[in-house]
Amino acid sequence: MSAAFLCSTRPSERSRDTLIGLCAAIIIIIMITPRSFDRLLHTWSRDPINRLGFWSALLAAVSATVCSVAALLELLDAIPRLLGIRLVDASSLILAVTIVVMMSSIHHTVSGDQRVWSFTGVTFAVLYASQVSLMYIVQLFVYLPKAQRGTLSEIERMLLADTFGIFLQAVDGLRYLFLGLATLAVAPVFAGGGLRRWIRRFFVANGIVTIPVFLTYFVDPGFLPLAGLWVVAVPVSTFLVAVHFRRQRYTLEERGNPHSETESPT
Repeated sequence: MSAAFLCSTRPSERSRDTLIGLCAAIIIIIMITPRSFDRLLHTWSRDPINRLGFWSALLAAVSATVCSVAALLELLDAIPRLLGIRLVDASSLILAVTIVVMMSSIHHTVSGDQRVWSFTGVTFAVLYASQVSLMYIVQLFVYLPKAQRGTLSEIERMLLADTFGIFLQAVDGLRYLFLGLATLAVAPVFAGGGLRRWIRRFFVANGIVTIPVFLTYFVDPGFLPLAGLWVVAVPVSTFLVAVHFRRQRYTLEERGNPHSETESPT
């Protein structure tokens, strides 16, 4: 990632003031309409596991898709490099948060000895999110602004550039490893056929894809075509999990007991 094609104008004061005004407006609306906000909280308090599971999985699927498409378009020079980098970074941060919430929701639907698998998945998901947060916050708010201003030192360029053999590239590879281990660990809790079988298969597939991803980042970038299978495994698996939680919620509503605990996916 060269500083030559990272040049763009910094956000204007008008844009900054607009953003501040928007945030202030949202806070004021919440303060003057407490009943509406309370109703929203009350709605989410009913069957929170399936609601959080559905929305987190759906947002994970969308953010993974955006990340994959943006990376592909950037690779093909179909969009400006800076736009591609920002889309990948922002969607990856959203994916990290939603993956943790999704894994936590899955864990709270599992009972018995199978909880060891779901808890292991949550643990690896947290490690994944920590690596993503480190890398993309540094890229978005440290590396890119300095590259735009042309104030990067040689040491900063070596540490922060997202190129093969550089520090942040190693962190990037490590986060793919943790995500693969997370999905591989949680796969066994989706025993059975139908939708659960497909979730299990795509979770295992993402775990297997971790191998060429690791080789791409730490051995030879030539393994990238095999590692590219990630762009299918993660969006599809998270979308299927969203469908699973949606079905679970409808099942509870049909029974007329939305306050009961969610059934185990096993």
